[in-house]
Amino acid sequence: VEAVRLPEGCSITKEKDKLKFNNCPPTFDFNTGLRFPKSSIDELDKIVRKPMEISVDSTKVKIPVRKVRPVVLTKPNDAAEIPEIIRTGFDFSISPKEGFTDGDWEGSIIDEDGATRKMFVPDEADPRNPFLEYSKDPEKTFEALKTKGLGEFEDPYGADLPYGELSGGGDSFELDQKFDFEVPDKTKEIWLRYTDPYGQVLVDGKVDAVLIQDTNPNSLTTRPRLTDCSKKIFLGDKLCICGFFPDSYVRNSLLLDGKPLGPPLAGSTESIIVLPKGLTIGKHVISWNIPTLDGLVKYVGVSWKLPSAEEKVEFVVLGVEASIDQNKLFTGQGTVLRLKITGTEEKLPIEFE
Repeated sequence: VEAVRLPEGCSITKEKDKLKFNNCPPTFDFNTGLRFPKSSIDELDKIVRKPMEISVDSTKVKIPVRKVRPVVLTKPNDAAEIPEIIRTGFDFSISPKEGFTDGDWEGSIIDEDGATRKMFVPDEADPRNPFLEYSKDPEKTFEALKTKGLGEFEDPYGADLPYGELSGGGDSFELDQKFDFEVPDKTKEIWLRYTDPYGQVLVDGKVDAVLIQDTNPNSLTTRPRLTDCSKKIFLGDKLCICGFFPDSYVRNSLLLDGKPLGPPLAGSTESIIVLPKGLTIGKHVISWNIPTLDGLVKYVGVSWKLPSAEEKVEFVVLGVEASIDQNKLFTGQGTVLRLKITGTEEKLPIEFE
């Protein structure tokens, strides 16, 4: 039995050629595997034809064993939201896509000398991290943040937070799942690996991103700024925001039409990718959450200075209305599909896939 996550209190012991399940619930998932020398690979077909026999008390059950196809590794950019531009000497964040959220993500870099090193994950004990104590006492954490003036706290279930976003109910809170990695200087390549809960490596490859080699020490104190964003998106699309975002605090301190934008799907110093919620068709504005950033400067000890409150970028949300003569379709006749793009008066090219 390999890399099994068992229910609490349940254990598996081996007695000769049998596995014994102790204090386990009536049903649960587990993974088994067979290991044998490569020289015996020709015997694989004979082995998998034999059923596995499981005894529950005095009842014996035979289960057919199937041959599992070799895993085809997924590219990192297909398994997670990853920023397109990453700057050395700073951190970046990714958000795993569906199917790659329950296991472990690891990062490594190849430096200019060709050596491979594991990427540093920001320490949970970092004194700048206001969520240091959240898992131990969430209510105490909220009170501490309120005392420090970091954002407005009307409700702990939808609080405006400077670092990530808490959600949940009762006494249970958790941060949106996101992984941060710090990129050392002189990095030439970034690699990411994902291992599922059963120990199977599903992702292992080079990150497809532009690397900016930053050797300027003044970059650490550069003022955050907003410069541009996607000019038009359709309802439900992701939005890319460009500028300079030196850390996760800054990337989580943006407003959408005057309300907290929420944590990005992915981000780096150069850009962040977000999936805005509650949008309507028409023009929208991204700006800084100055009160939250001001609280960070005063109480957390960040190296950068406050950005300009006048900075903002705008984008337009488009909608699509479609109509077709369904009666003609049902009778096998040809008909015209009419599409209308709402939210703009511009003529836009349309591409069908």
